[in-house]
Amino acid sequence: MLLLAGLLVLPGGASMASERGEARQAPAIRLLDLDGKPVLIDYAAAGLTLVNFWATWCGPCRAEMPQIEILARQYADRGFRAVGIAMDSGKPGTIRDFLEAGGFDLSYAMLVGDDAVSDGFGGIEIVPTTFLVSRKGRIVSRHLGAEAGFQEQVAAEIEKHLAGGAGGE
Repeated sequence: MLLLAGLLVLPGGASMASERGEARQAPAIRLLDLDGKPVLIDYAAAGLTLVNFWATWCGPCRAEMPQIEILARQYADRGFRAVGIAMDSGKPGTIRDFLEAGGFDLSYAMLVGDDAVSDGFGGIEIVPTTFLVSRKGRIVSRHLGAEAGFQEQVAAEIEKHLAGGAGGE
């Protein structure tokens, strides 16, 4: 699997915008957590689920993680949750050690990715890649690469989907 990292910039200096309104169904996520225990993510258990694909070697990914943590805490009581999927190591302990050594204090679920989950989301070729998934498992937006204003943009999407009921679509 080839993964690229970096900031995607469009002409005029704008970062690549999220894609909205995708009609694709998100795949089931069955992966190991950082303790090596299997986890099944049930989209129906939350109003909206953020799924973030990242890698330990990816600087933009590391910069996004605290932003995702803020969103996870800010919207948790409204039915929002976040899930991180590390795509660069097959060992849960390696990822856990990286997060601890980096001082990341993350409350959201962190899982060990594999090719099957990447393929289920259409193939993850760029990290970070982030999806918002409704309670019915529909992908409602996708963010490719690092984006200027990522946290604010995703917060606006969360507000829209949770307030408008689209999280239950």
